[in-house]
Formats: sequence, structure tokens, C-alpha cells
Amino acid sequence: MTSGIYTLKTIRPSVAGSEQELQCFLREANVLRQLRHPHIVAFHEMGIAGELIYFTMDYVPGVDAGKLLKRHGPLAVNHAVRLVCQALEALDKALKLNPKLKKQAAEDSDLAGLRDKVEFKELMK
Repeated sequence: MTSGIYTLKTIRPSVAGSEQELQCFLREANVLRQLRHPHIVAFHEMGIAGELIYFTMDYVPGVDAGKLLKRHGPLAVNHAVRLVCQALEALDKALKLNPKLKKQAAEDSDLAGLRDKVEFKELMK
């Protein structure tokens, strides 16, 4: 891994709520590993440390869409259109790579970096 600031996402299989949660975590990592797009957070590595399974991805500063709207109210139309277009470009890339991604993934995804750009952080919630 090169130097930089990263986000570490972990799951402990022994205390995961269900096998389904574990499979979702692994699927998210595997899908993210395949994607390279300016509006999809970059995957770096996956591994096991003790009882934890983890993967690392770029750290994206900002807030999620819900917090942004609560803090600032409705966005200006040009800003909202720019962010939605970026999100749609990222989703198009993800769906072309993996058509089996559920439509729900887009609705449930966390968005980050909403100050200047959109990046999907979690495609497989």
C-alpha cells in the first residue's frame, strides 16, 4: 500500500450478526476491488488480522447526503445535478462490471465527499 490516509473496514466473523452479514462484507470488498472510477472510493487491500477480516480503501472526507441536507437544507439545483450525475456515472460503471448488483445498492449506498464530488463508499449494504 502506498502512503496516504485510508479507511479500514472490519468484521469479526465470530460476532457478526449472521452469515449473511459476513457474505455481504466479502461481496462488497470483492466488488470494490474490481472498480476503478473517479467517483468510487479506491480499494487497496484485504486481509485477516487475528479474528478480524478487513479491507482498506481511500479515506474520503465529507459527510453523507443525509447529514449534508440536515445541516444546509436543499442544495442549489446546479450543485445537486452535478452530484447526482457523478453518482450515476459511478453506478453505471459498477452495474456494467457486475450486473447482479441489486438496484437497492444504489438506494442504500453511503455517499461521501459531497462538498465537491460524490464517491460511493458502500455498494453492497
